[in-house]
Amino acid sequence: MSFRSALRPALRPALASLSGLSIYAGIRHSSSSSSQVATCTRWLVRDAWSGAPRECPTPLVLLRTPGLSLGSGGASVGVSKATEETWYEWADMFATRGYTTVEVDVSVASAPASAADTANGSSDDSSTGNGAPSFPREIAAAKSALNDQIRLLNIPFAPIIVASGPSCLVAQAYISDHAASGLVLVSPPPDADPRTEATTQEAGWAYPRFTYEPRFPILLVAEPGQEEAVTASRVGSAAEDGVGRGGKGVSIQVATDGPRGEKTRMEVERWMDSCGF
Repeated sequence: MSFRSALRPALRPALASLSGLSIYAGIRHSSSSSSQVATCTRWLVRDAWSGAPRECPTPLVLLRTPGLSLGSGGASVGVSKATEETWYEWADMFATRGYTTVEVDVSVASAPASAADTANGSSDDSSTGNGAPSFPREIAAAKSALNDQIRLLNIPFAPIIVASGPSCLVAQAYISDHAASGLVLVSPPPDADPRTEATTQEAGWAYPRFTYEPRFPILLVAEPGQEEAVTASRVGSAAEDGVGRGGKGVSIQVATDGPRGEKTRMEVERWMDSCGF
């Protein structure tokens, strides 16, 4: 890494402020208690640039979930290590294009399962009594932490949730119970658990299943070579059924330059334009 590249993350907030962007951030430290399964450990808000051609009222929430990993099983289904990288470049560019962007890190840690958890499939979702889907305790806790952070930020409109890799699981759990204007899943994991038995035991969390209806703007971004798998997924098959026509249902794109590439970001921006955001 060059000296200039190493300095770039440190200089970026200063450069953004010079160009008229407002940036404010926070860091939270998780509790040492074993019951603290998931917590928001970092958030970074960039207001839309005042010099942007237009200001978009719908904010973007760019999600990461440190600690939630598919392990070695993820590599075999096209979930690359790059999906765990930060959203700095995307957040900066979307802000200059007129979007308020919020980077949120929800750190996830496995907790010892009680006998009741084991009997109920490790579920810890209080909404299950109302007929809502039941999620593993780690996914449910991360979903709640994300919802709490979005509420604390007083976002006026339901956001577009952007996630990649394992964080797509938390994003889908969130939209199963909370309002969102749209959903972008970059390199989404498959419907079935791709992990080996050993990897699953090491991770300590069960794989969720989703039943939400893909009848709102959803963009699936597949890595090269994974287009067929993404298209054949439960959500991806809705695009083949014509639900995605007009930008109001499921659409599928290919990440031509990786899950954090600028060309991929531009495809996401074009999709948002087609949806009227």
